[in-house]
Amino acid sequence: MRNLILVLGDQQDHHSKVFEDFDPVQDAVWMAEVQEEADYVWSHKLRLAYFFATMRHFRKELLDRGFVVHYHALSPDPAADRGKTFSEILRQDILRLTPQKLVLVRPGDHRVLTSLQQTAADLKIFLEVHPDNHFFCSLTEFREYAAGKKKLLQEHFYRYMRRSSKNLLTPKRKPVCSQ
Repeated sequence: MRNLILVLGDQQDHHSKVFEDFDPVQDAVWMAEVQEEADYVWSHKLRLAYFFATMRHFRKELLDRGFVVHYHALSPDPAADRGKTFSEILRQDILRLTPQKLVLVRPGDHRVLTSLQQTAADLKIFLEVHPDNHFFCSLTEFREYAAGKKKLLQEHFYRYMRRSSKNLLTPKRKPVCSQ
């Protein structure tokens, strides 16, 4: 296998950067329902059910398009449990599938990114991380904005983004005088 494409639950996008160079003959997709992510922040059971259902539907769409998908589903059966974290499950699949490279869109959670980077480093496999183009600005652009500021307020950042992108600005109007 050439590339193992890691698709996280909040990154279900057929137009994702990770699919630009995808070759169904040489590459495969990896997805995992993970207990740690279900428990990390409290969520209503219906939200979790919906989240996992969308992942399973996305997997089916990929399979229908002829992609190879390696999918770990949560199961009440302890024998089917291969781990509670992305790292535990991914480690086993890397050893079983032996891809040349891992490809990923940057996770929104730094904790998840660090965990996946550590797993790749431990197994001496290259991890290619693409920026998430669902955000209005890049991480680099935000770091440049934040550099040197003593206090960061979301409202100020939003104003900066509106000015720099010229979005959501109303043109200045001359006052209307009624006589």
